[in-house]
Amino acid sequence: MAYQEHRGRHSFPKSVSFAISGIAASFREKHIRVHYFISALVIAGGIFFRLTITEWILALSCIAGVIALEMVNTAIERTVDLVTGEY
Repeated sequence: MAYQEHRGRHSFPKSVSFAISGIAASFREKHIRVHYFISALVIAGGIFFRLTITEWILALSCIAGVIALEMVNTAIERTVDLVTGEY
């Protein structure tokens, strides 16, 4: 059965477009920009020190995990901000 777009489901290209939009929107967040900057430093250090493939996998997994969790944290904070005006 072919994949059909119905009941809120989107095609794969549309889903990728949404993901890219979310990543682009994350650049507006100060804390995530700090993570991106430090990630760039780690990658530059990895190139300089010639990491092994295993070290690259570990480093990039850690970077991806930190950025993903920071995005989840930001989403939760924004949702809470919509619900309450308290700090």
